[in-house]
Amino acid sequence: MDVWTTDDPAAFLDRAAAHLAAEPVLTNVLAVVAERMARGTYTCDDPWFATVEQDGAVVAAGMHTAPNAYTGPGPDAAGDLLAQALLGSGRTPQGVVGIRGPVAGFVAAWTAATGGTARVSTDEGVHVLGTLVPPTGVPGTARTAGPADEDLLADWLLDFSTEAFADREPEPREVFVRRAASGVAERRFVLWEVDGTPVSLAGRSGPTFGVGRVGPVWTPPALRRRGYAAMATTVVSRALLDDGAEQVMLFTDLANPTSNGVYARLGYVQVGDAVEYTFT
Repeated sequence: MDVWTTDDPAAFLDRAAAHLAAEPVLTNVLAVVAERMARGTYTCDDPWFATVEQDGAVVAAGMHTAPNAYTGPGPDAAGDLLAQALLGSGRTPQGVVGIRGPVAGFVAAWTAATGGTARVSTDEGVHVLGTLVPPTGVPGTARTAGPADEDLLADWLLDFSTEAFADREPEPREVFVRRAASGVAERRFVLWEVDGTPVSLAGRSGPTFGVGRVGPVWTPPALRRRGYAAMATTVVSRALLDDGAEQVMLFTDLANPTSNGVYARLGYVQVGDAVEYTFT
């Protein structure tokens, strides 16, 4: 197997298109990030994309867009090759996220080459919507977030990242300000409101290669367990289906039984798992 690399997201999408289309759920993060970067709605310093190829066909893909590397589905050995290629580029991710088999190969190669260690920071479930079952009896209404909401969105996106990725070095608030602005421009955020006050947030990606993704989903701790996140998720899930998504997916932290239960009751079914390692 050989590795091809580029810093051009459009070139990556062109080269990996058949692979991404064949595994649209498990490669969704790769496809969405590359697509947004190609459109200019998402930026990062020194991006890196890679494909692992065998007999002229792409069998796996990965990227590093800071802070972490990411590996998609494919042979376990592909993770080893992606790690070696990334090492050769001189980049230093804080960790690696992705589909479990290739990630294990990546971690083994990375720690052997660097002398560092790695630990699992999050076990994630990959869930796909079956039949949507909306909750009932939850007060409030939904609306698409607008420019006046950008400060609130930046704060909530930062709070979400701090809670969900506690093992990572925190990114500066300016990063979340940019994400809020680009999300508003693309109408990707929905707010659930009660009496005119936002109480929960749900974001969306795509559809890309036929797959729409829900996330992030965030409710301030003091407002949880009232059904607000379930309603925001329902609205975004319906919108993705209305926009032509053939499948709707999301990720969960498998260590959080509350959120996993919420999504299961909405009709989401776990179809795979992923894992995040932090390097030390």
